[in-house]
Amino acid sequence: MICSNCGYSSRHQEIVAEKSTVVCPSCKLENGVFRLPLFVVTGGGGSGKSTVACGLRGRLDTCLVIEADLFYPIQESTKSNDDYWSYLIFLCRELMQNGKPVVLFGWVNPRQCEASEDIGYFSSVHYLVLVSDKHTQEARIRGRYPTSREEPPTDEFIAMALEATQILREEAGERSRVTILDTTGMSVDDTLAETASWISARL
Repeated sequence: MICSNCGYSSRHQEIVAEKSTVVCPSCKLENGVFRLPLFVVTGGGGSGKSTVACGLRGRLDTCLVIEADLFYPIQESTKSNDDYWSYLIFLCRELMQNGKPVVLFGWVNPRQCEASEDIGYFSSVHYLVLVSDKHTQEARIRGRYPTSREEPPTDEFIAMALEATQILREEAGERSRVTILDTTGMSVDDTLAETASWISARL
């Protein structure tokens, strides 16, 4: 972030939440910033994240929709998965300065988001966990091949995706601002509508 007074550039600055400002570490000027909610839509593989993200683009004129899978080349260059998600939270923080809340879609654990130094720049953080029963989730994963995947999914990947869903279910019960949406038997349109309604209710 660049100070409007002295031009000093720094990534992390003291936040004055009640004023929606950040303090320049060089000249101590308080610069005004947008502090808006961050919405994180997560779930294991096959939960429907990418489908919902694509469907909501252009449909939510009040928010910016970001699909984490599009930044896969960056993921390959980071030291760890936690570093990758820390970068994406920073990216969402900067995009928020356009004056719109950000909706981030990706296979991420709330703990990874909360570990980011940039998470405090948002006014609040809300998580929506997309889940389904095991048979539906596995069918969705296998159904990606060959239309959107060059190789069929391995049994190891499917097991990892199913385990991720279970872990996210358990963590949802331990945290506030986490909602579970079971999409088993739901149409894409219904899932889009439910997700859009969840976001609108928290703006």
